[in-house]
Amino acid sequence: RGHVGMSLGLPVHPDPLCFSTDDFLKSDFNVDEFLAHCRKNVTAECLRDDLEAYYRTLKSAMVDLINNDYADFLNLSSNLVLYTCFIDLCMQCCLLQVGMDKAIHNLTSPLLELKTEITDIKTSLEATIDALEAKLLLCKEIRAKKFALHCYIVIVESVETLERLLKIRDWPGDPGAPQLIENEHLAGVVIDRVTNEFSRLKYMVSKAPPHHIVETIKPRIAQITAALQHCLDDSLVTSLESNDREHLSHCLRAYATIGHQAAAESLFQSHMVHPYMQKVISAKALNTLGLAGVYADVLKFISQYCTILSDVVAGRGGAGGGAVGGFDFVSNAVWPEIVATLSEKVSVIFSPGNPDSFCRHYTVTMDFVERLEEFCSSEQSVQNLRDHPSSAAFNNKWNLPVYFQIRFQEIASPLESALQLPLQSAESSKETKAPLFNLEPFNALWRSMVACWKQGIFISALVHKFWKLTLQLLMRVSQWLEEVCALSKTMQTDDSTKGLKSDDSTKGL
Repeated sequence: RGHVGMSLGLPVHPDPLCFSTDDFLKSDFNVDEFLAHCRKNVTAECLRDDLEAYYRTLKSAMVDLINNDYADFLNLSSNLVLYTCFIDLCMQCCLLQVGMDKAIHNLTSPLLELKTEITDIKTSLEATIDALEAKLLLCKEIRAKKFALHCYIVIVESVETLERLLKIRDWPGDPGAPQLIENEHLAGVVIDRVTNEFSRLKYMVSKAPPHHIVETIKPRIAQITAALQHCLDDSLVTSLESNDREHLSHCLRAYATIGHQAAAESLFQSHMVHPYMQKVISAKALNTLGLAGVYADVLKFISQYCTILSDVVAGRGGAGGGAVGGFDFVSNAVWPEIVATLSEKVSVIFSPGNPDSFCRHYTVTMDFVERLEEFCSSEQSVQNLRDHPSSAAFNNKWNLPVYFQIRFQEIASPLESALQLPLQSAESSKETKAPLFNLEPFNALWRSMVACWKQGIFISALVHKFWKLTLQLLMRVSQWLEEVCALSKTMQTDDSTKGLKSDDSTKGL
């Protein structure tokens, strides 16, 4: 009763009662004590009537409660069924949990045994891996030592082979001594074999680990290098002098194999180009043959030797063996020597003091450079020639600004003088043709403009300056015309004013 009263509350009776309804809600409610307490105040009949009246009130309140919550009372049974199913499910889960705990307890022992076995296997595998890695490291060290031993053996064998092919009798410790070589001129096939063996030797020396064997044999390698260089130098000069294209091809290929192209070009310059240029380029030759004749002799040498070299490098002319890369004799050997010799022997050609000679020398030289470019073996060779430091130094020797300044004075001064003179008609003479224009300033302008582009004066490198000078001449004459026109108008105005004054004085008289 107390639960219901506390949850829902008791209804209130409309009439006063002999007891308090709150007594029914007390947790320690006792019937005997309730009756005894009420008998003290009222009679038994009155107490019975009040209890029956309050009972009817409670019954009516219960009917109203059922009517208001009818749907909840209907669902009460179904909810009770769901609650019952849920309770059964929970009971089954509890039973299942108990079964799983038992199964887990039964699996613990086998799993611990399996863990122990796996740990043992892991330990065994780690030990095996460590042992295998140690053996692999040992194999790697053995391979490295084996490769090093192979390199040392190949180095020694290559040194002995090269000494035999180069016919080096002994090794006195003086690299480059010519007495070590019995036969300095090697055949083409021998040259190929020697250079291939030497390339192999250099490769093995670069790959071999440091060892006292290599250090001990390095002086012999230096001796072989000097002997090979000496043989190749001698073979190159001999092949050029004898015009032996096949042997020259072997020789140049050998230089390319060992990467000494620059040494071959330097040898060609010092032994072939330099003596010839010193002989043909001189002040005496310049006075006798002229600069064009000197360049003609230079082109003869280039045609004789550089053509052969270009054919061999490009693999043309039956030289055999295909093209040989890395050589540019015209740009790196011939052209620098020509520039150096011209600067040393005939530097007078660069002087702009005599503009006529300067222009002639410059024009002839540029024609010679164009002819020289024709002997280049490729477009890249032509570009190398133009980009060579000697080309920049050579172009700087031609003092073109000073030359143009001299020509500027020669061309502009006559026109300026003609513009300063009184205006007069042009006159013809026996020495000159009939003038093109009636006024002398315009004839002077025409002569100055023609001089700007005249052969012997015009230089293509100064085309922008001569074009600017032409425009300046036209502008100067234009300014002169404006001045003349303004002066003419002023004179006409003065004449008109004087004429009016004269008429007025006449009328007065």
